[in-house]
Amino acid sequence: MFCPAGIEFSFTPLKSSGRTPPRTPGTPTFTPSKVLLANGETKMNMLSPGDSTRLFHADVEYQKIVSEWSFQKDHVDIPQADIAHDNKSAQLEDNVNTMLGLDANRLCRWDMRDPRGVVQEAGDVSPIMQWTGGKDFARGTNFTCMATSGAGNVVVGGKDGKIRLYSSKTLTQVRFFCTAGGL
Repeated sequence: MFCPAGIEFSFTPLKSSGRTPPRTPGTPTFTPSKVLLANGETKMNMLSPGDSTRLFHADVEYQKIVSEWSFQKDHVDIPQADIAHDNKSAQLEDNVNTMLGLDANRLCRWDMRDPRGVVQEAGDVSPIMQWTGGKDFARGTNFTCMATSGAGNVVVGGKDGKIRLYSSKTLTQVRFFCTAGGL
């Protein structure tokens, strides 16, 4: 779900770390750069607009941010320009803990299950979104957006106007399309 300009979310900030979403003096409101509903539309994953290496996980029913995650691979923060579900119906399914992400030259799969155990027991340390696979491209892809299909594919658009179709399971390119303008 794309979040149009001017729409703000107001959630109770995290208690344990004392952190609040970016640009929240006083009232904790912010406009995420990307929003995904999850777990039967009871949870919401919001990509931080000020720091694209962070993701806020909120409980929609209680209107509270329950955790803040960071995207890392080999202990290095990985910025994400876009996030999407693994498949078309993932937001309606319970206990789907993986998602896809991309930046200009990377397509990846992330897992929210923390290997250290229960996230609430992690203390003040932000849980880390686990890299579970993906492709790093040397240069030239300029990815800007993505979506998933019902057939299990990932469609990725780039600034160069190219549309690429990837297999959701292996994240390898299946097809390539060329359009007139960039996305």
